[in-house]
Amino acid sequence: MKHFKPNLTILLVLFSASAFFWGCEPEKKDDSTTTAALLLAATSSGGDCVVNTTGRSAANTFVTDLTVSGISKTGTVSKIGSIPIVGHQTSVIKFTVSSATTVTLTGNAFAILYKSDTCPLAASSALAYNTGFTTNAADSNSEFPTSHRVATTSSTVISTTGTYYYFFYAIPSRGQAATLGYVISP
Repeated sequence: MKHFKPNLTILLVLFSASAFFWGCEPEKKDDSTTTAALLLAATSSGGDCVVNTTGRSAANTFVTDLTVSGISKTGTVSKIGSIPIVGHQTSVIKFTVSSATTVTLTGNAFAILYKSDTCPLAASSALAYNTGFTTNAADSNSEFPTSHRVATTSSTVISTTGTYYYFFYAIPSRGQAATLGYVISP
């Protein structure tokens, strides 16, 4: 009997401990908030203007505002956005036309000209290639609807008064960048 007493004591202690923890489950963490935040960070980009194009997802990018009318402006686009996951670059310049204005662009990117008073830019406010403006940039409608391609230097002449946005989309793996140089001459 002495032989069973220590085993019985150990068995009684184990049984008591298991009864104490009976029905307990491991704590489950709710990772849905963390997962949602990570998914949002991976699929959205910073910016102050949403740009919509026909047949493509909307892009959020930054605007360089040059809306002082009647004054020549020269510079390089410095505020750019990025399309998550693929890393394509985007940017926009905003300017006002009060008389025939020439926009000279230097760089390598796709461009879409919008006539709109404010952001977000609707796909319906994008001007079709050489409609409402004339440009010597090559038509790239096959790449992006209503777009043209700036390769090295191109000039665009706009005669209709209003506020315009020039949206640039660049694919770095093709040697493109959304940091184009610009000269806007009224």
